[in-house]
Amino acid sequence: MPRVILIHQGNLLYDGELGSLAQKMAPFKLLRITFGAENGLFNREVSLPPGVEITNRENNLLTLRVGRAEAPAVTAHLPPNYAGG
Repeated sequence: MPRVILIHQGNLLYDGELGSLAQKMAPFKLLRITFGAENGLFNREVSLPPGVEITNRENNLLTLRVGRAEAPAVTAHLPPNYAGG
């Protein structure tokens, strides 16, 4: 794993693995789901697991904010006829 050192105005802020820094700085992921216009699924309510937040819903695009660790389970929870955006 690549090592990262963050220094701000002479103070050491972080010294460790790049992956750990990413998790610390952004503990969530944004999932963008594109709905096919022909299936009309976008207009239906979407059943999501607890802790998942819909941050944007427009046209055929739905954006979800989900914990980094929960992202694979949330993706698996979506109906198979959604297309990832």
